[in-house]
Amino acid sequence: MANVSDYYHTESSEENLPLFSSGQTAKETRAAAHEAAKPKHSKRLDQAEAILFDAGPQGCIRHRLGDLMGIPLASVCSIALKLLDAGIAFEVGKRPSPHGKSAAVLVHRDHLHGGASK
Repeated sequence: MANVSDYYHTESSEENLPLFSSGQTAKETRAAAHEAAKPKHSKRLDQAEAILFDAGPQGCIRHRLGDLMGIPLASVCSIALKLLDAGIAFEVGKRPSPHGKSAAVLVHRDHLHGGASK
């Protein structure tokens, strides 16, 4: 008959983790996940900025931005907020959205005032 301690010990494991680590393992996992997500988010910001620049002075709404990036609207909203906070994009009016409501038009800063660069 197998000993109870045999069920909890694996020979392939080089280290024995404590049963209660006071959340240290979870903290390390969260930190690693956060670091892994940073480059992806930066690429999305760069992609959104490029799309807005290519849209020219007419700009685009968040729905269109999401369609072009291939991501859901909820993800676009946080990206748009970061672009607005950084002064890369500006809201310059409203346009009808695919859902019938009017949506804010985002324009790249280089296309404000008829396309004149700032």
